Amino acid sequence: MELVSTIEAGDRWVTHCAWELWKDSDVETGALDVAMQMRVNVQPSATSALACGLSNGNVVLIDVTQKLLLAPPGSPSSLEITTAIRDEKVAAPDKQIITAMRWVSRQDDIVSDLVLLTLI
Repeated sequence: MELVSTIEAGDRWVTHCAWELWKDSDVETGALDVAMQMRVNVQPSATSALACGLSNGNVVLIDVTQKLLLAPPGSPSSLEITTAIRDEKVAAPDKQIITAMRWVSRQDDIVSDLVLLTLI
């Protein structure tokens, strides 16, 4: 295990985290299999989002992309990770503590929603 990225989510404690399901980027699975069998230089990647709930009720979304950098046979491949904070505001800081947070994906749907629960 190694540290691959550090990003500042805010100036408060992160109390909850929730990962969105990973999605393949740009390359269909069948096309990727064919390209890899033909040893074509292809760099498969996947994207996800990490929701971070802060102690003041704010929620920050961080986009994460992983790209597999394939190496010639006999050489180790490597993984390139990029992160970026989204400008999108999910929840404004209202000083209510988030008690639960989860990504919910509907079956056969590429859309996922972030669900926040707070106790009043």
